[in-house]
Amino acid sequence: MNTTPTTANERAAKVSSPLALRPQGLADRLGVSRKHIYNLVNHPDPDVRLPKPFKIGSATFWKTADIAAWVERQAARTAA
Repeated sequence: MNTTPTTANERAAKVSSPLALRPQGLADRLGVSRKHIYNLVNHPDPDVRLPKPFKIGSATFWKTADIAAWVERQAARTAA
């Protein structure tokens, strides 16, 4: 019986803490739409703006550590 993951989603599910997130993964993690992710990347207020993504080839990614720091800043900003 072959138990090796065969699809990208199955392989991604095996990674408990990815180093980077694709747009849909980031949207799912934050509970928003992909469109909202890009609206946050281009937000006029630098305190609200998401970090810029990086590219590998044509694929877009965000560093998980950058997103975690951004979430912490947003939580502190709204708690103040």
